[in-house]
Amino acid sequence: MASQKRKLSIPCLLSPPIHHHDSPASDYQPAKRSCPPSTSPSPCPPSVSPCPYPPSLSALANLCSSCPSCRALQREIAGLLSSHSCQRRPTYPGSDMSDSALAPHIRQSSSAIQELPWDILLLILHYIDLPVDQLSFAAALHNQALQAHVSDSVEEQISDFLYGYVEFDAHRLALLLPASSRPGLYFEDEKLSLSQVSALGGALQLTKLKKLRLSGCHIGDYGVQLLLRRLDSASLVKEMGICDDVVGPIGAGVICRVVNDCSLIELDLHKNELGNDGCISIAQSLATNTTLVRLILNECGISTTGMITLFNTLQTNRTLTRLEISKNRLSDYAAASLAMCLILNDKIEKIDISNNSITPNGMNLIGDGLRVNKGLKSLDVSFNEAGDHGVVTIAESLIHNTTLEFLLMSNCAVKPQGAARLAAMLARNIGLQHLDLRYNLFGNEGGISLVQALEFKNELEILKIGYCGIDEAGCFTIGKLMAKVKNLHRLLLSGNRIGDYGVLGLVDGLMVNKTLKSLVLCGRQTNETFITDEGLVMLRNLALANQSLQDIALTLAPMPERTPLQLEIAQIFEERRQKHRLHDLTQHQ
Repeated sequence: MASQKRKLSIPCLLSPPIHHHDSPASDYQPAKRSCPPSTSPSPCPPSVSPCPYPPSLSALANLCSSCPSCRALQREIAGLLSSHSCQRRPTYPGSDMSDSALAPHIRQSSSAIQELPWDILLLILHYIDLPVDQLSFAAALHNQALQAHVSDSVEEQISDFLYGYVEFDAHRLALLLPASSRPGLYFEDEKLSLSQVSALGGALQLTKLKKLRLSGCHIGDYGVQLLLRRLDSASLVKEMGICDDVVGPIGAGVICRVVNDCSLIELDLHKNELGNDGCISIAQSLATNTTLVRLILNECGISTTGMITLFNTLQTNRTLTRLEISKNRLSDYAAASLAMCLILNDKIEKIDISNNSITPNGMNLIGDGLRVNKGLKSLDVSFNEAGDHGVVTIAESLIHNTTLEFLLMSNCAVKPQGAARLAAMLARNIGLQHLDLRYNLFGNEGGISLVQALEFKNELEILKIGYCGIDEAGCFTIGKLMAKVKNLHRLLLSGNRIGDYGVLGLVDGLMVNKTLKSLVLCGRQTNETFITDEGLVMLRNLALANQSLQDIALTLAPMPERTPLQLEIAQIFEERRQKHRLHDLTQHQ
């Protein structure tokens, strides 16, 4: 049996099931698992030399090749198996049975599988690299499992087979889903036919599934209708993802019914063709919904009308806590509606509106809402042209806002003036823990002002100012300032021209600082930070001297491509982490 669980996929209905193994066929050996104790007598008669393997019928894989009874049982089992979907013959440890010797015993009809006893079915499930008709075998396993008293461990083994070993088409899945206790079903990049989707939809109402995700399956609106037509309040599905599946407004309407009928908790529809009409349908369902907690509508072609309707509905919705609606288009009018939502709704904890072409004026409107809001914990406005003018209101609002913990503003065209406003906010804010300002344009002046503000700030734990045009002199000053920073745990300077002079300042400051845990200096390209071996020697000495540091990230290159000094620094921190893990384990015990 395969030793690892595999991603469920759906081959062509006309193709026989195919086994996939991580090792070549010549090296493959079925994994041994412990079976339920069997009361059957040993297959070895007393007159024969003792079998070197455990004398149990439940250990078919351990039957020896010298014992006549063991070999007879091997042939008896093999004779019950069908070969029309066989990819290779069964493999038994210690067996010297050749293909030609086995051939007469595996050419039985698949109907013989239905007559196999329950314990033999379990043996096949546990130990044999199945040369059986998988649909017939699984059907027999399913039917007898319903009639027999099945323990939790055996049910888990059956579930492993149904989901991890056999690769199904949708018709087989429709038959086998009701026998499984798996919590989730996932299809990725499988081009499903309508008949396959219909079969899958027919099985869903009978399952214990709690999670369903189809990504890149291109089922379209009609496929959504076939898939979800029978789901109702009795369904256990609570988390649903139908992503990159060419779903339009009609399909969105069907999904909205399921959202309310099935009391969904999470809905992911990213990268579909919902448009404004689809977004309006979803907004209308949220007007009465009291269960949905997370909604993902990234890259769905939504613009002003859809956004305004959604945000207006969320002003009164008190259940949704996470909204991700990036890569759409959020106009100033929609930004005003979002601001009103932030003022009236304190239940939403996370909003992602990144890459939405938000103007500086729209950003200021959002800042006005943020000033009053008392519930939002995470706001992502990255990849919008906010500029210094758009940052001003956000920065001023966070002087008064004490609940926001994560602010992501990467690639927002922030310049030195905007960075100075954010630094002034950092000196007075008492809630922010994570600030991401990568890919902005504030250079040395902005970077220095931000780190300098942390001398007066006790809550910020993560500061990301990578790819911001900071040079060696700026990094040197930032490093010196780190000696006075008391609470920062992670500093990211990737993509800046750090150089050995910048490393010198960082080493001087961090020799004194005892709170920083992680220093990230690596770039996307080789030596993007211009640190030579001289700088690496200084960083190695820092790694040895500062026991509070847990990591210095110097490169994204794989281990074989790293220099000896980079490998030495990585080894220092790996040994330190292992020591800390061992200490934590000892403390826990």
